[in-house]
Amino acid sequence: MIQRINTIKLFKHLYTSPTVNSLIIRHAVTARPQIEQNEKEKWSEIYRLPLIRLASAFNKLKVYQAIVTAIGTPTVIALEQAGHLDPNFGLAFGTLGITGVLTLSVCSLPIRQLIGFIYINEKDDKIKLGYVDFWGRRQHHVMDVQDILPPWEMPERKINLKILDEINLYQSVINRQDESQSFKLLNRFGVVREPERYIRVFGDGYV
Repeated sequence: MIQRINTIKLFKHLYTSPTVNSLIIRHAVTARPQIEQNEKEKWSEIYRLPLIRLASAFNKLKVYQAIVTAIGTPTVIALEQAGHLDPNFGLAFGTLGITGVLTLSVCSLPIRQLIGFIYINEKDDKIKLGYVDFWGRRQHHVMDVQDILPPWEMPERKINLKILDEINLYQSVINRQDESQSFKLLNRFGVVREPERYIRVFGDGYV
């Protein structure tokens, strides 16, 4: 009987451990509001870039090029050693493949973090940017409107491209809290669906 009571106390202590309970309560208090907020948040599209699909496809080309080079080079070398191909054909194939990957990687840098969609919440205090990353995948970044760095506070470009400055090809959207979060906004080729809310967020400097 005594052993049974001690066992019950032991299990009761385990299930009512302060550490376990604090972790459960802390997770329930912190995680649940975030989930509910994300589910209840309603976003309206205020900007769209029709060329974003083309930009995404272009950024993915280097991935396909790398796969073809990685798989094709050993195969071509094996066929060359078997006498089915001319000598040095494998070296030429691998060199062209690697050169193509490097060329596509450099050419895709201007498209990296290119904004394709901009959404705003009902309170007009947060925006969600849908952009294309280096690999052509669509990503999202949420930031407060007050954290958008205005054009007159933009840091000077490390490389002064006179042509880009003259034609004003794109505008940078930088997060004040983390200036490494910098995105490219093409005003000339984009479609602004709600001009009033768009100007209210970005100001006249982005139009």
